[in-house]
Amino acid sequence: MFNFEDFNKLELTYKAAFLTIVSAMPSFFVSIYLFKPSLIGLVGDNPFSDIDFYFIISLCFCLSLTWFMLTLFYTQLLFDYLDKTENNGKPSEIKDVFRANTIIAVIYLNILILVNYIIKYDFIYFVIGAYSYILFLVLKIIIAKIYSYLRKK
Repeated sequence: MFNFEDFNKLELTYKAAFLTIVSAMPSFFVSIYLFKPSLIGLVGDNPFSDIDFYFIISLCFCLSLTWFMLTLFYTQLLFDYLDKTENNGKPSEIKDVFRANTIIAVIYLNILILVNYIIKYDFIYFVIGAYSYILFLVLKIIIAKIYSYLRKK
């Protein structure tokens, strides 16, 4: 499904990938701070010498990494779908599709934080809402691919 040739077209260096992952970390940290204050309460007065602080940072990094990988997977699916059905033979630029998807995904995370804060939901609802967004987009592309395949028959 994922093609490394298309990954090279992203012009995404390790540094840029790392910075993209790190740029989503504050959204997850804010969500933990707002929706799971008991976890933040474990951190002592000096956070840099407390193992719980590093656990929270590691959790934010892991959530950002999975968010990045799912966005990358969705970008590949969308790029493949756009090239085969929607673009009328014109090649689309995967790097532009990836940048747009990444920006939209981070904006979605921040809007979800606001909505969850207003509704007073818990951290679990935030995580479910965040990852269901990407999974919904993936399912939408898969259904569109199946529909276009069945329409051709």
